[in-house]
Amino acid sequence: MTSLPADVEKRLRTLPDGLLEHIDRVKVEAKALAERHAVDPAQVDLAAATHDLCRAAADDALLRGAARYGLEVHPVEKRLPQLLHGPVAARWLEAEAGIRDQAVLSAAGCVEPDGAQD
Repeated sequence: MTSLPADVEKRLRTLPDGLLEHIDRVKVEAKALAERHAVDPAQVDLAAATHDLCRAAADDALLRGAARYGLEVHPVEKRLPQLLHGPVAARWLEAEAGIRDQAVLSAAGCVEPDGAQD
């Protein structure tokens, strides 16, 4: 696997063990898919490692993160804020970790490049 940016590694170390194990499994599967589809393995590894960076956050923290990063929150997301974990993680990557790769940000946040959520 590729090495991850220091800010990402630091954030990953704060996550619960079970979530880290999940992320490791996702990274393994993502690597296999990257090879199969001839996609840049570094981009895939970073996106797979970071999609769940905010998964352990409390609902109120996710809503605050969405507000901080200017994300539009759908009424369903207001009722189920955990749905925001990917988009908030992607905005954190951009704003705090300095990641500018739109393919990585889109994949990590599960959003289309124009900002429309899947």
